[in-house]
Amino acid sequence: MIARLTICLFVSIVTPLLGQASFNGITEPASDAELSFPVSGVLAELPFREGQFVSEGDVVGRLGNEKEALEVSRRQLILGNAKMDLKRTQQLYDKTGSISQEELDEKRATVKVAETELGIAREDVNRRLLVAPFGGLIANLHGYDKGEGVELLTPVVRLVDASICVFVCNLPAKAAKTVKPEAKVSIVIGEVTVSGFVSFISPVIEPSSGLLKVKARFENPERLIVPGAAGQLNFLE
Repeated sequence: MIARLTICLFVSIVTPLLGQASFNGITEPASDAELSFPVSGVLAELPFREGQFVSEGDVVGRLGNEKEALEVSRRQLILGNAKMDLKRTQQLYDKTGSISQEELDEKRATVKVAETELGIAREDVNRRLLVAPFGGLIANLHGYDKGEGVELLTPVVRLVDASICVFVCNLPAKAAKTVKPEAKVSIVIGEVTVSGFVSFISPVIEPSSGLLKVKARFENPERLIVPGAAGQLNFLE
């Protein structure tokens, strides 16, 4: 009975404080990616400028791929010839029986190998394309321009989607324990106030500070709030 009373008193004390307090934090874009090529090469194209919007699936960079494109054409010819050879062999097998099952199976295997090698050649071409994984703004081209060499896995394009943002703040561990997932919040940044909800509660307390990280997600369709801006978070429930 005494233990239960202690817990109730703790909740009744912390919860009002949580609702009345404002917690400082920083805004971040929900999607922020540094895009790089998985191979090295020379930049043949950077079709977008910094600040431009791109859609998911847009090619935002391309390395020179003339050799790889020629290999695709060569593999297409090989596959075409293999299919024709298989077709003729199949006809002989069906009509005359002069072809063994083993020979027919070999022709089929040759077609399968040719299809696989064509797929590999096409993948080599695709590896020289930088494709936007989501829609957003080109935030940085890292000083690169057409004709410059790029090493593999070197960031070339920073893509940011600020239409949805996350507000990150650190709460005292005792207070954070009362925060519920998807709890409603209001976020004040400058003269702008937006509504959001708790999207993440860290399962780990920072030992040095005794604080626990909490993230709140909110929509920013008109991009009135610039990621990186500081503000305050208030719990509504």
